[in-house]
Amino acid sequence: MGVINAFQSILILFLYTFVVVIIPSLILGKRFANRRFVHRFMIYLTVGNIYIINIVWLYQGSSSLQCHTGISERMDIVITARWFE
Repeated sequence: MGVINAFQSILILFLYTFVVVIIPSLILGKRFANRRFVHRFMIYLTVGNIYIINIVWLYQGSSSLQCHTGISERMDIVITARWFE
């Protein structure tokens, strides 16, 4: 394990912004187009964070249900290896 450098921090910020703000704005943009920017931004943040929470919840559920197959352990290894390249 190492310390996260500035490039990794900026990359994490961009990825988080993409998942939490940009993807919901692309999907829900027409539905909330008539609202003020502040309201749309808060809606996109809420929806994006709920999306992330559900992905983590599903990942944890799959790791507890499929622990005998080793799928979750392999996913952990791949994610960790890609993260620290």
